Amino acid sequence: NDGNDSFIQQDAGGGFIDIVQTSTDTSGSVAGTDRLNVFDSTGGDVFDSVRANFSRVVTDGFGITEATLRQTGFGNRSDIRQTTNNTLPVQQVFVTQEGERQNSDISQNFGANIATVNQGVGAVGSSDNSSIIEQSAGINNVAFVDQIGTFNESQISQDGGSGNDANVDQDGQGGFSGIFQTGGNTNDANLIQTAASVDSVSLIFQDGTSNTATVTQSGTGDFSEVNQTGMGNTATVNQGAP
Repeated sequence: NDGNDSFIQQDAGGGFIDIVQTSTDTSGSVAGTDRLNVFDSTGGDVFDSVRANFSRVVTDGFGITEATLRQTGFGNRSDIRQTTNNTLPVQQVFVTQEGERQNSDISQNFGANIATVNQGVGAVGSSDNSSIIEQSAGINNVAFVDQIGTFNESQISQDGGSGNDANVDQDGQGGFSGIFQTGGNTNDANLIQTAASVDSVSLIFQDGTSNTATVTQSGTGDFSEVNQTGMGNTATVNQGAP
């Protein structure tokens, strides 16, 4: 349909890119709507002109890289950037966005990172969800984000460690999840904000080794902050209606 955009760049080594974009543009977004470009806004805000669908993929690899994107509704945006070296170069990104005005930013640099984002798949009325995943120099990092509701925002940053794992599931409205796992090993973080959750916030910070945090929020205006530094820590939070 009208208003689809896609930009793909591949350098030496690796490959596998598959992008499907469809839209039914009834919003006039073919003319372009400014959307923040997070990764290029370090020295000031940079905006992309997003039409019905938008996609940018940049890979720079010495081995296997794979990016799969499917966007169905109008006004969706996805920016995928992968960079690898010759140490366990497997990187994979799977982004599926259905609904309208969904947004996804994924940047994976070194090592065998995997990121999967599903926003509004099969849900009627799902829109305006945002997800940012940054996995830097780690090995065996895995991040999974599933957002079915509306106006949910998820940020996952796994920095220099290895074996990190983060899972986010937001089914409600107006939820915010921030999971930051830096320089440690075998960290694990799980967040679930259910369909009954409204305007809830969850923050998880983990550093060190063998940390585990699990947060479930089902109410309105719930707030949870888990900060773990050290070794062998475990935290479990359950808030809201049973």
